[in-house]
Amino acid sequence: MEEQKHDIIAFVHNRKAQGQSITESLKALGIKRSTYYSWLKPRKEIKTRPNIPELTPLERQAIEETKEHHPHLRHRQIQGILQNKGVYLSKSSVYHHLKSINQVEPYERRPSP
Repeated sequence: MEEQKHDIIAFVHNRKAQGQSITESLKALGIKRSTYYSWLKPRKEIKTRPNIPELTPLERQAIEETKEHHPHLRHRQIQGILQNKGVYLSKSSVYHHLKSINQVEPYERRPSP
């Protein structure tokens, strides 16, 4: 596919050198102008998601100790308690750690109306 693109681009440039407009050359090939010009733009690198940093042993210990002292609390409340103590973690980090040690607190959903 890339080779075909390069061939088309070279063909259009040759035709332009001979005096034919780019639009006419592309119409003859059945290629839209926007497609042609997108081929000329340099490709941007695909951004990958950054690695999510793992919890430090101290953060894990803080989560586990808080859960030990408050076994009835769910991950959101535990995150709030830790934040008040100066340990700033996301709710999802607390949840994932509790899930990894099988300490996720089950809860009942309210019935739908």
